[in-house]
Amino acid sequence: NMLGRMNGLWTAQNVTGDAIGAALLGGLGAMMTPVASASVSGFGLVIIGLLLLLVLGELRRFRQTPPVSDAG
Repeated sequence: NMLGRMNGLWTAQNVTGDAIGAALLGGLGAMMTPVASASVSGFGLVIIGLLLLLVLGELRRFRQTPPVSDAG
């Protein structure tokens, strides 16, 4: 069940990631040079990544405990 959800999430990211990135770079490229638009996009993604690293710190440290057996 969880594997199917993760595969669906991975597929959605794989399919839409390129389209969203192309639209972002195309919009920025219309306002500035291609090098500047790629640089601004990259710096923006680094900032978002650092923010997620700080906000989701607890999730990174999560360790799942093994299930308790009913066989007593």
